[in-house]
Amino acid sequence: GYTEDAGAAQCYRDARITAIYEGTNAIQAQDLLGRKVLRDGGQALGVLLAEMRAAAAALDETDARTRELARGLADVVGRLDDATRSVALAVKDDPELVGSVAVNYLMLFGYACGAWQWALA
Repeated sequence: GYTEDAGAAQCYRDARITAIYEGTNAIQAQDLLGRKVLRDGGQALGVLLAEMRAAAAALDETDARTRELARGLADVVGRLDDATRSVALAVKDDPELVGSVAVNYLMLFGYACGAWQWALA
């Protein structure tokens, strides 16, 4: 019911919705890492990472202006791959780890996908 776009009503509305967003992000992050990525040991993610690496390689060959973007994409894809491998190994000894790192993993995943889509544009 808050329809004002200024003043105290907007601050109150924004403060209330932030808690909902944060809870949703954590749930989605745990689902991504626990049920989507680790479920098959990262095999499906490997297919996506291969596509991202191919995009970086193609971009690196186009011209000198896009090489920096290609290097950045390759770097973030490598970091996502490393993070996935590290978590997959560590979660065998500590199943609760997924909940601890899921939000940061989701953010890294988002940066990688954003860079990939930018490279494709």
